[in-house]
Amino acid sequence: MIFNVTYTDKKTIDEINALVGPPFSFLDRMRKRGIGSERFSISEMSEGFADYRVGFEDENYCNIELRPGGIIVRFSRILERFAWCIPYYQLAVYQNGRQLSIFRNAEFIKMSPQGPGKKSSPFARKILDEKNHYLTQKHPRL
Repeated sequence: MIFNVTYTDKKTIDEINALVGPPFSFLDRMRKRGIGSERFSISEMSEGFADYRVGFEDENYCNIELRPGGIIVRFSRILERFAWCIPYYQLAVYQNGRQLSIFRNAEFIKMSPQGPGKKSSPFARKILDEKNHYLTQKHPRL
């Protein structure tokens, strides 16, 4: 589900929190050594993002935020900010060399860490660890 988060709206915040959980507390953020990713360069988006790709002539960027029940991929289009919320049970993450691919059902965003010296993103491991922790807590027999 994609939300327009350009302006603060309590209804939108409540929907995001219901979908992927509330933000981590300050102590949890410190224990996890951060819950936000580095800046990624978007290389490809699925057709489901067609409405959001208008104005993507230049290079665009995104970042990822961990939540207790999923992740939020934040990206911009011109002057608007969007949040793509993905619960862990619908999340698929693939890392092929430098490129990181985030999938939810048939939708995807492919991205690479920004900067010439970056070979891959250590944040992908953090996402997979959080997903594994969430799924074993909710479904211990998996």
